[in-house]
Amino acid sequence: MKKTEPELKVGAFVEPIKESLWEMLTEERKVRIENTLKNRTTSTTIVLDRVFHEHNISAVIRSADAFGISNIHLLSPNFSSQRGISLGAEKWVNIKIHSDTQSLIAELKKENFKLVGLVPPNPENQLEETNKVENIPISSLPFEEKLALVFGSEGEGISEELINACEIKAHIPQYGFVESLNVSVACAITLYTSRLHVDSIAKRVKDLDEGTYKEMQWDWTKKSTTNADLVISELEKRNAENDAK
Repeated sequence: MKKTEPELKVGAFVEPIKESLWEMLTEERKVRIENTLKNRTTSTTIVLDRVFHEHNISAVIRSADAFGISNIHLLSPNFSSQRGISLGAEKWVNIKIHSDTQSLIAELKKENFKLVGLVPPNPENQLEETNKVENIPISSLPFEEKLALVFGSEGEGISEELINACEIKAHIPQYGFVESLNVSVACAITLYTSRLHVDSIAKRVKDLDEGTYKEMQWDWTKKSTTNADLVISELEKRNAENDAK
């Protein structure tokens, strides 16, 4: 299941309508969209495993947008009951909702993602017993590869089923008495580290392919246009009338 806004139908005259809607934007808005797209990536994605607190989900979405993440996966069978999770950032980030762990894992594996379980520096209980993969600091993660960063729920962490699917375990080094961070804080730190990493080795994560770039540009163009559905309808009617002449 995927959380999306209702699709705006374009119908005939697709390219002329896209061009017309784009030209209706201010130059400032067009530059903002283009610059943001240049810094977007689908090579790093976020997985939230049963994170239920609305302010945490909202904060993660804002961090994802800030650090150029295109997609977030929410593993939450009860997500439809949530209300008001976003302060607007989810307009610019694609949110995929999953109710089944195995189907989520299969989807990520099919897309060639390595799953990375974000855990405390010294994990206890099931995390030590169920997955013997070395727990490395986030600064050592191979961010130039396709990574799915998995963050667990506020109380229980990552599920046993999901942690067992992780090829890598990573932690944020900490130097105080408390060894756990709020999930939204942990996510922001990890994403910031990812940007430092790819910049320091002068090797950006893979840019958007042309098809994805154009699809996101069109989506953001519609979202930047007031009453976009009505505008598209009028443009379609006008083009049809001109074509009939």
